[in-house]
Amino acid sequence: MKELNLKYYALIPLSVLLMTALLQPQMLFGQAAMDAEIAGTAGGQRYPAILEAVDRVALHAQVSGYLEAIEFTEGSFVSRGDLLFRIDQRVFEAQFADADAALAVAKAEAELAHNESGRAQRLFNRNAISAEEAERRKAQAIIADARLQTAEANLRKASLDLQFTEIRAPFDGRIGRAQITPGNLVTTADTLAVIVAMDQLYARLDVAEHEFTALGSSPESQWLVRFSNDRTGDTVYRSTGIIIDNEVRKGTGSVRIYALIDNSGHHLLPGMFGLAELRTGSSGDAVPVISKSLSSN
Repeated sequence: MKELNLKYYALIPLSVLLMTALLQPQMLFGQAAMDAEIAGTAGGQRYPAILEAVDRVALHAQVSGYLEAIEFTEGSFVSRGDLLFRIDQRVFEAQFADADAALAVAKAEAELAHNESGRAQRLFNRNAISAEEAERRKAQAIIADARLQTAEANLRKASLDLQFTEIRAPFDGRIGRAQITPGNLVTTADTLAVIVAMDQLYARLDVAEHEFTALGSSPESQWLVRFSNDRTGDTVYRSTGIIIDNEVRKGTGSVRIYALIDNSGHHLLPGMFGLAELRTGSSGDAVPVISKSLSSN
């Protein structure tokens, strides 16, 4: 019995080593990242990377009210200015009408105050009224002008609030699921939906500080990033621009790099993982020309 126990315990370290060897590659970000042990290649250095949207917005209403209608198909592409949500406008239309009427009153009062001030000044010039009375009417005209400005501002605000009942797309992109359905009360704190721009994406990668320092001898204009993952297959996405973060990240000792890639075919989605090969070379090698089907040289 003791002999069997010894054999059993002798096998444990070997089992642990085998499980570690099998699982460790999977910890990186899926199948595509199994090759991403940051090993140098003839072309450059490869890093795990994640795609990020260049433009992303969580839509919020700027006024509170009951959601009346959703004007888009969830998951579809929308264009800048497209109507997406509509909040019940009746309360805001009434507020606009009230502000418009108040403005008309303020205009009439200001006109009357200016006429009286003018007459008072002419009477004062003929010594028909006192200087005190002329100054009082002049002050009333100034007060009427201030009330007129307030009325104009209130009308502009009412007009804006009425416009804000229609939530429109701020840029071209793909919109996700509507997170609030018609009939619900919408507040400015509620997220209605999220839009992401799809034509261009950032491939985000972190380069260790010592590796970044080694790259410093090559001008940034000659840096090139090539991105691929399981979805791209044989297609490689080449960077059309590079953004280098302005500080070393605390805790990791790495420098974050954003490589702008063309995604006009909309094959890639923000949040996808993959491999980014960072290389440097002559200006001819690193000219930022959009190319979605590159050779492996």
